[in-house]
Amino acid sequence: MFGPHGGSHLDQFAAMVIDNDLGHTIGLPAGGYSNTWEWTETLRFARTGAAVASYMWNIGHTLRPTGEILEGNPALPREIVPVTRDNFSKYYDDVLRRALAHLEEPRGSSGAARGGSR
Repeated sequence: MFGPHGGSHLDQFAAMVIDNDLGHTIGLPAGGYSNTWEWTETLRFARTGAAVASYMWNIGHTLRPTGEILEGNPALPREIVPVTRDNFSKYYDDVLRRALAHLEEPRGSSGAARGGSR
């Protein structure tokens, strides 16, 4: 079960599970925040403090099996369940109910038939 309010660790885990078809996934994409240790720095003139240039440090990117960068390109859950005005108050109950229903499906249907695991 995934949602957009995680961080790089959630995105990286979700991509591993989804991209390698390691199990049934449900919810919303994890958000696409997969860069690790990223920050912006501004160079300033010593005497005036006026900005000269800004640049971003980035320690690393997560690469997906396709060679794509995960940042801004989240893996999509197999079963996308959007939050709407009609379900927002019971969203997590609904996602959990769907996940449990998937576990109760007979073997060979749904994800197992497509090579997914339980």
